[in-house]
Amino acid sequence: MKTITSYLFFLLLWSFSSGSSDLIAQDSQTSLSAPASEERGAYIDLEETVFDFGTIQTGDIIKHDFPFKNTGNEALILFKISTTCGCTAPEWPRDPIPPGETGEISIRFDSKGKIGSQNKIVTVLSNALNESVILSLRGVVKDSSPPRGQKK
Repeated sequence: MKTITSYLFFLLLWSFSSGSSDLIAQDSQTSLSAPASEERGAYIDLEETVFDFGTIQTGDIIKHDFPFKNTGNEALILFKISTTCGCTAPEWPRDPIPPGETGEISIRFDSKGKIGSQNKIVTVLSNALNESVILSLRGVVKDSSPPRGQKK
């Protein structure tokens, strides 16, 4: 009798533990995917997050637009866009972006006084389910001043 009881106990324990691992696996799969259609909120979907401007001369100004779409089911509000340097200036829509509508975030980089490899980071904060998005402008700035002893 003890053997049958022990066997049933282990069988019950095994069936319970295998069922819970299925639930854990199911939860981890859904958390990695895009927001579920029944989840309420805005969602900022950018066409690109990195722009490589190549090689420019010091003093050149680069402007790039990052188009986006609100693929959520509530209005998207861009609260704040911050940069890592005063040489980089953002412009963005201040009005709410309705679901399904598009907009763009414009970034202006002034390379005056900059030389070498550049990676300007822009952080976008919003009410979206993906509330923090990072944009980047990258490239190389060459010195445009003449060598010492020579005039332009």
